[in-house]
Amino acid sequence: MRDELKIAVIGAGAVGKSCMTVLMTTHNKPSGEYDPTIEDAYFHVCKVDERTINLEILDTAGQDEYRALRPQYMMGCYGFLIVCDLTDPASMDNLIEFVELIRRVRNIDDETPFPAVLCGNKVDLTTKRMISLDELRDFSKKYINGCPVFETSATSSLNVKDSFIQLVRECLKQRERAAKPKEKKPRKSSFLSSSGSAEAKSDLDAFVG
Repeated sequence: MRDELKIAVIGAGAVGKSCMTVLMTTHNKPSGEYDPTIEDAYFHVCKVDERTINLEILDTAGQDEYRALRPQYMMGCYGFLIVCDLTDPASMDNLIEFVELIRRVRNIDDETPFPAVLCGNKVDLTTKRMISLDELRDFSKKYINGCPVFETSATSSLNVKDSFIQLVRECLKQRERAAKPKEKKPRKSSFLSSSGSAEAKSDLDAFVG
């Protein structure tokens, strides 16, 4: 039996979300031309740690004019590949709004992790780079509960598939945690059932007698 997962690729416009999704789901190289996405769904079967996964990937719109669509896909997806452009610091700042909206729509507080991977894309553009790996990690710790971080390139394919595979792992781990029965808190011991209860009962009998 195959596991089924639905994930979303989110981030501002032109950070490379569609190119990364195409690389994950096909053997084709992206065209390199920027064509703003409204919303596309891709279906892909992958094997992760000996488990076969039916993966649905939602490639989402990052432009502000499609802001109204965000709550719908954030509610419907289990995990999130969160993407910024390493040559554009504003694209990382914009992710704060996306993460806050995920928490609000999914009713998740700031301390509760959700399945996510943070990608700094366009690492191949070394001379234009403006966001360091340390800054990516700091952002992850501050806003996304220290989720895994990858530097990716949709041009060279560097770490693109690895980042998706890691997100699948994060989703499966979250499912396993959610499926575990919650540990019951030990009941407080009564006067007669606590340690030394035999001695206590003996003293009580002597007192009553």
